[in-house]
Amino acid sequence: MKAPNHNVLVVEDDATMRDAICGLLRQEEIPVVCAEDGQDGLDLLLAGARPCLVLLDLQMPFVDGLNFRRQQLEHPDFAAIPVVVVTGHPRKEKEAMRLGVSAYMRKPIDGARLLTLVERCCSHAAPRSQSAG
Repeated sequence: MKAPNHNVLVVEDDATMRDAICGLLRQEEIPVVCAEDGQDGLDLLLAGARPCLVLLDLQMPFVDGLNFRRQQLEHPDFAAIPVVVVTGHPRKEKEAMRLGVSAYMRKPIDGARLLTLVERCCSHAAPRSQSAG
């Protein structure tokens, strides 16, 4: 799979998981930018990043995943960017789905399923001329 006109924003505080997800996407030649927590991810969006998809952890310091999503939805410039939750916390699924996430994946992740979700979400997005980072 190759999506050169798109990019993905990965918001994950666990460095090992973040590196694994970003590495998988880069291996598939998908442009990716990685944020260390929800605040970092919001700062990237506020600075002009417009990814075709956000892969979002829920349990993070500063701004957690649910608060990231709430703030994202409040901003007209990036409210429509789809979000796939990637988390080890199954009890938050209903709340995340109420916030309109596109999918909810539990850790440990299935790389093939993640790539399928990325392809599906990014194939519906208009090509981006601007990089996410």
